[in-house]
Amino acid sequence: MLIPLLIIVLVNVNTTSHYIIFSLESEKFTQSKILNILSDLNNRVNKDNFKAYLTLEPLSIKDNTFPKGSLILYVNKDNKKLVLDFIKKHNIEKFLEISKINVPTLEIKPVKIAVLESGDTFYLYNSLNMLNFAYHKITPEDIKKNALDINNFDILIIPPGTSHTIAKNLGEIGGKKIREFIEKGGNYIGICAGAYLLLSDSTHGIESLKFLKDIETLNQKPWNIGMGVLKIKMKEHPITLGLNYEELPVIYINGPIIKNINPNYNIASYLPLSSPKDFLNNLPNLYELNKIITTGIALSHIPFKKGDIILFSFHPELNSLPGTSIKLSDPYNLRLLFNAIYFSINS
Repeated sequence: MLIPLLIIVLVNVNTTSHYIIFSLESEKFTQSKILNILSDLNNRVNKDNFKAYLTLEPLSIKDNTFPKGSLILYVNKDNKKLVLDFIKKHNIEKFLEISKINVPTLEIKPVKIAVLESGDTFYLYNSLNMLNFAYHKITPEDIKKNALDINNFDILIIPPGTSHTIAKNLGEIGGKKIREFIEKGGNYIGICAGAYLLLSDSTHGIESLKFLKDIETLNQKPWNIGMGVLKIKMKEHPITLGLNYEELPVIYINGPIIKNINPNYNIASYLPLSSPKDFLNNLPNLYELNKIITTGIALSHIPFKKGDIILFSFHPELNSLPGTSIKLSDPYNLRLLFNAIYFSINS
């Protein structure tokens, strides 16, 4: 349980610059409220030159304990009013002034995101807008013409859709350019089809894209095992910061169930489905479905040369199954997308 924190007003400071810290694990902060705070923070980082950090370990200071995932804001004489306005706007009543950061953190800073303009981008754009991420739309032709460069972008996000269509649009040249981008230090986030694109047993036929040579899927035949709400169990990891590790409902739409080859790659796995409610199963029964989903990886992080690859088997950008009445009770799975973006540029 979080120890009540000391309320300190930022006055009579001995140094010209310092930090304030507060926990996001307050009873008054609903998951929607936390998303609002993080979204506004993103906006201010880009527009007001905010510097902010999320702690990756608990921090004990002045008889107060701040859990992992607490938010730290940098304060100086130039941005002090902006920081106080931020605190007031979000009704943050309990915070503490500190002189230095002595725990590992994820830095919240401007990030240059490219989103491939191929596939199903509508909901992804909505989610990035909701989280106040700036992004640039990049076409397969742009990539072929060397627009995907680590001097221009930190992250390439490949949206869901049909992997065969996305691969065909990119071609062998586009696949080679994506690999070069990652090898030089760029980061890759693939969602559903975007995850399937790089796997060695992908059937799209563009060999330059299939460079994760030892990583395959469990649902190759058949690939269309079903869609709806599944639950995942997660490891403690910067990408899962602020989430319930034991159980998180997510939207799944025939994504790749990745073979569990290297346990270090595994961030989240699927829990067995106990009822067909809210899931449209294409397999003969739940036993056949569970046999596949519970033996593979739902979310993986794969270091690749100087870059990082994050693969979502499910849809962190969705809180409902399009075209149906199936939906999640809370959109907090968006936190995974937020965390994945900042983890990739900090790792």
